[in-house]
Amino acid sequence: MLKTLQRTVAHYLGNLLIFAVLLAIYSFHGYFRNFLNGNTIAVFNFLFLAYLVLGLPYYLVRFHFFCTEADYARDKLVVLFNFIFCRKRSPENRAAARTAALSYLVKFFFLPLMLNFFFQHFQNLHELWRTADPSQSFISFFWQWGYDFIYQAIFLIDTVVFAFAYTFEFSFLRNRIKSVDPFVSGWVVALICYPPFNSIMDNFIPLTRNFTLFENVWLVDSLKIAGLIAFLIYVWATLALGFKASNLTNRGIVSYGPYRFVRHPAYIAKNLAWWFEFLPFLSLGTLLALIGWNAIYILRALTEERHLSADPDYRRYAKKVRWRFIPGVI
Repeated sequence: MLKTLQRTVAHYLGNLLIFAVLLAIYSFHGYFRNFLNGNTIAVFNFLFLAYLVLGLPYYLVRFHFFCTEADYARDKLVVLFNFIFCRKRSPENRAAARTAALSYLVKFFFLPLMLNFFFQHFQNLHELWRTADPSQSFISFFWQWGYDFIYQAIFLIDTVVFAFAYTFEFSFLRNRIKSVDPFVSGWVVALICYPPFNSIMDNFIPLTRNFTLFENVWLVDSLKIAGLIAFLIYVWATLALGFKASNLTNRGIVSYGPYRFVRHPAYIAKNLAWWFEFLPFLSLGTLLALIGWNAIYILRALTEERHLSADPDYRRYAKKVRWRFIPGVI
């Protein structure tokens, strides 16, 4: 029991220190103070207070009833402590410590983004709900309210799934991080798709509507519906990932939902949606920008596969699902 108490207190204080540092960065760093929604900071404050109160009993129960010695040795905090304070560092220890450190870094970067996006879409949905006028005809109601409502709901669901998965990592959810992409190139092509780095890319490959290629109402509306369907496939892929939703990590291989048909359904769906959205405004610059973003997401798929291919489960999955993007084509 003494050993369990020592482990409980050490884990509690170690993670408390890490969480306090991250909360301080989110609350006081200039970039985060300007970027993060007030609700996002409120969530971080709540999570910190919840850990402050529940952390000790959680670790006590976990280490006493559920944690084997092997589980304890694989714990991220234990791995990091052992690496930092151990004089003899084997290649295995280095690799495990790198994975543990990168796991914290993934959560540090992506969790505030997902929470911020969630609250933006929630506020947009609330405003749409407040201003809805159901007395209109169905067609008018759909285009003036329903289309935007579905669009915002799609990304509300997407971001809440990812935010939950980044926040909570438990064995019973089967979403423990097995590995993190160890290659710089994998991180680069992932991070440039998110703030603040995507704004830099927008300076080189901006998606704009400065030119109108055609104005046929039926054609434009058909493309908008096609884009909405593509985004529905995108959020279907997110729901299939569920608690394992995460960038740059392997939390276990998912082979159901749209992943039965292609290995990167979310990427192809999002990129198709962009084409449907910008085709009516297609200029040479927008065409090059679409191709540029397509190339970035192809690189994301390839770097992800390079990382995941270290897992035998993924290699078996890749043999079963041969197509990366479009069944029977590529």
